[in-house]
Amino acid sequence: KKAQRVKIVDTIEGSPAAKADLERGSIITEVNKVRVDDGKATPEDVAALVRGPVGTIAKVKFIEPGSPDDEYEVDIMRNKFTVKPVTHGVAGKTGWVKIKQFDTQTADLVKSAVEENLKKGADCHVVDLRDNAGGFFRAGVDTAALFLEEGSAVVSVVNKDGLQDAFKAEQEGIDTENPLFVLVNENTASASEIMTGALKDNQRAKIIGTKTFGKGVVQTVTPLIDGSGVAVTIARYETPNKIDINKKGIEVDAPASKTAMCPDPYPNL
Repeated sequence: KKAQRVKIVDTIEGSPAAKADLERGSIITEVNKVRVDDGKATPEDVAALVRGPVGTIAKVKFIEPGSPDDEYEVDIMRNKFTVKPVTHGVAGKTGWVKIKQFDTQTADLVKSAVEENLKKGADCHVVDLRDNAGGFFRAGVDTAALFLEEGSAVVSVVNKDGLQDAFKAEQEGIDTENPLFVLVNENTASASEIMTGALKDNQRAKIIGTKTFGKGVVQTVTPLIDGSGVAVTIARYETPNKIDINKKGIEVDAPASKTAMCPDPYPNL
């Protein structure tokens, strides 16, 4: 159970969480009186409970890293802040792109990043999805498609009645040939796994690191009057090879090392 709890993998400078002094590695156990330490809650479930109108309070209970199971509670004042979802660079001939989250801008930002890396001479790509808990579903689809041939399957959404909605690459990707490595870990989830599964099943990329989280369901969260919420699963994702990765994750092709990816090492490994 403890291994399945939701952990804070990072806090962003200037964010409400950082201002509340939440530490990297802390385990979140409760948000607004809703327990999230039952082994079933996902990072996105917790994020949906924490989000809310600007100026309101989210009451979060947590266990500090390395401590016994003593819980502490903190009030987080909800506020707007800016996240830079994509960073990139070139090291030798290796073009790298780090994606922190998937939002409505991510696919366009990754497209620009890859194009800039190619102009600087990159002929091998590393996409770093470690500690990326997901985000906007469509962003995962569109970002994966940047590396796929037109018409390639990306993901299917299957509802409780077995009906499928299939998503494909709607146009030719910006680079469908140069070697591609996707770096993942146990915190890579949801939209990140959509991208990872699509590139793996289409044999477009080698997946490097450790097995992903395994968040393969579509959920809606209904706010309640006391500030809590109810998450309802309405469908599941399947990779192009019809693999249900929920609670299973995506297996990697090799562990992370400087020799497992491009000839010129990725500098942020």
